[in-house]
Amino acid sequence: MGHPNGNINEATSGRIKVFIVPIKGPNIDKMLERHPYYAESTIAHSFYPYAKNTEDIETVGVKATFVTSKNMDDDIVYAVTKEVFEKFENFKSLHPAYEALTKQNMLKGLTAPIHKGALKYYREAGLDKYIDPKLIID
Repeated sequence: MGHPNGNINEATSGRIKVFIVPIKGPNIDKMLERHPYYAESTIAHSFYPYAKNTEDIETVGVKATFVTSKNMDDDIVYAVTKEVFEKFENFKSLHPAYEALTKQNMLKGLTAPIHKGALKYYREAGLDKYIDPKLIID
């Protein structure tokens, strides 16, 4: 469920006020280490202004991963990756949930092997240092 989410927005807008429970604390790091497909995340208070919460909400979530076949042409994957990262502010404007994205945090917590075409761009841009080395298959 991405944010802002219509169901949560509706629940927080009624006469009965809702408090969105943060997910944080000392055991979160252990959970993230054990389950790398989760990542720390923040829900902007502005997404749900009528909730009882008065600040941004710390939580965890899953990352969306853009996947393709290893058989996809390297040049095509390179071009798509480059377009997203070179026009990053345009990409971020496509949805409010992308507001907090950084190029670095998009590459942390990935679980699928990195396609050679994408890796070529990440290396050129100096972003490969943010990728788990286990996902780099040369």
